[in-house]
Amino acid sequence: MAKEEQIYYLRLFILSFVTILLAVPIMLMLLWPKAEGNLLYLRLMAGYPIALTLIGLGMRRNGGKRLSDLSGRIDKTLFAVILAALFAISAISSIGNGGVTVNENSTSSIAFSFLISILLIPLQCYAEELIFRILPQRIALARAFESPMRDKVAVTIISSAFFALLHLPNSEAKLFDSMAISFIYYFVSAAYLNLLSFIEKGYTSPIAYHTANNLFIAVVINRKEASTIPSEPFFFFTGNFDTFNSIISLVWAMIVITAVVVIYSRRQSRRAEIGKKEQKEEENT
Repeated sequence: MAKEEQIYYLRLFILSFVTILLAVPIMLMLLWPKAEGNLLYLRLMAGYPIALTLIGLGMRRNGGKRLSDLSGRIDKTLFAVILAALFAISAISSIGNGGVTVNENSTSSIAFSFLISILLIPLQCYAEELIFRILPQRIALARAFESPMRDKVAVTIISSAFFALLHLPNSEAKLFDSMAISFIYYFVSAAYLNLLSFIEKGYTSPIAYHTANNLFIAVVINRKEASTIPSEPFFFFTGNFDTFNSIISLVWAMIVITAVVVIYSRRQSRRAEIGKKEQKEEENT
């Protein structure tokens, strides 16, 4: 049974990888080759809901499962807390490290970009979590109910290296002092997202962390020279890029978010225990 699960998740991973990163983006590029500005942004982001819809249809035809069965129910409270915490950390870090200027583009352009970001970035982040963490973990950990630590370490190293390599062509990756530092930065970020999922025993926290980060740079503050996607944030960061400060900001974010997840997870466990005790007492009376 475990082997059948692994094969199912492996097939689903191949489908997801091809659909999200290759087939749908190429199709949209061929259908809409001359898109620029916000229309290019829309073309890039529109691929994610299309890809997820196709993956969901494929899952229903092969076993009747849904995408929510893979990630579980998203804890909205934890999601909101992580989103607020990372936004606060990112704002303090960005404003404290240099100047910030208002985006001088038209209000309509910024509003259109804002709408695209709010609607589609959560889907983009879910799609990336699916191929970089959720499915790789499902493949590696399907062998037993409690998988050995080495399986978790292995899937973390492989998926994180994969994540880092695919992000090296990004514009912001070239701002670091070297490509090696850039690789390490992305690798550590991805490994941390794996760690969050193991701590929480779910995917709310990595999805929230990923979504908050992408929303912040797309909507709030970003660098013109670091825009991988042509979004129109409300502000632009004008200070000189500093590798050391970026690493410090990442470390602070990891410390704060880990504390939030650990505290919240323990509270949920205690509530579950109290609920079980109350249920037993009702059954005994």
